[in-house]
Amino acid sequence: MKQHVQIIANPGRKLYRRSNKDMLFRPGDIIRCPKGVDVVRGWASSHRKVITENLGKIKQRDCTKILNNSGMCVI
Repeated sequence: MKQHVQIIANPGRKLYRRSNKDMLFRPGDIIRCPKGVDVVRGWASSHRKVITENLGKIKQRDCTKILNNSGMCVI
């Protein structure tokens, strides 16, 4: 016996996403901060912090970008 399943579709909503061009720091960028120089691993937009490889989380306003991410590098 087959059972019939009733599916109810809810109306969607628009999502507004920031593009990567608007970000101050991107993963792979080299930054200078009070703790030293490090590579950006990610960022937390809600807390305005940059996550680095070795130094942890740092406030964005304390950091300056030294070098942009140059893309994929194979060693």
